[in-house]
Amino acid sequence: RYLLKTRYQDKLSITMDIDPAILNQAIPKVTLLQVVENSIRHGFERPYEQMRIAVRGFVRDGWWCVEVTDNGDGFDHNVLRELKLRIQADRDALLRHEKNLQMQFGGMGLINTSARFTVYYGERCAFEIGNTPEGGARVFLSAAIREEGA
Repeated sequence: RYLLKTRYQDKLSITMDIDPAILNQAIPKVTLLQVVENSIRHGFERPYEQMRIAVRGFVRDGWWCVEVTDNGDGFDHNVLRELKLRIQADRDALLRHEKNLQMQFGGMGLINTSARFTVYYGERCAFEIGNTPEGGARVFLSAAIREEGA
């Protein structure tokens, strides 16, 4: 957060509202960083007076949840459709334990992030992408709460 804020100065606003109840939950390394960087890199193609990114963490029905939203351009309809299809196909393949799954790198940060998340949590997780009603992007991650030591 500090490095991004230093680079963009007053043009970037990142707010975080995290329920302390989820702070001890494990998440694969750089997952949230990848989501936030993806938002900055792809979500603000037009000039914006201020790029606003909000990270909200909470508990719902025995699952921890993290939602990242921005006030940027949102996902293009066709790109969003393609990303959702790839994320679902990769998730299905990973959950079937397919050994020859072809992961692509470069330009597919959210797909790879979703795959790492699925490998780490298995069936007891969700990774959703979409647009906010206001037009910005939304990425939602959740997983079953793990008790310490589990």
